[in-house]
Amino acid sequence: MYSIQNNELTSMRWTDVINRINWDSKFSRDNYIIGFVDRFEGQLEVSMNAWKKETTDEEFIPQHRVLYIRHVDGEIVWDRRRRIDKIFYSGNSAFSELAFLH
Repeated sequence: MYSIQNNELTSMRWTDVINRINWDSKFSRDNYIIGFVDRFEGQLEVSMNAWKKETTDEEFIPQHRVLYIRHVDGEIVWDRRRRIDKIFYSGNSAFSELAFLH
């Protein structure tokens, strides 16, 4: 899960976000794209349905190379570097979403 460290919420791990999208009926894998870094080609994207998670697959993308997950409409729903998580609202997203209440 997430915790408070140095007065900031830690973000949910990307695997938790993927699992939520996979198993929660209010989300659909068809609507999400994974952004990742390829060692040779730089930053690339693949639809969540096309993402290969088996290590034996030739097109396997290691989890540590995943940078973000975005909705097909362009909205970033999880971003490792910017600590955005709009699936669980952990990390910086928790503060951003609550900021408008003040």
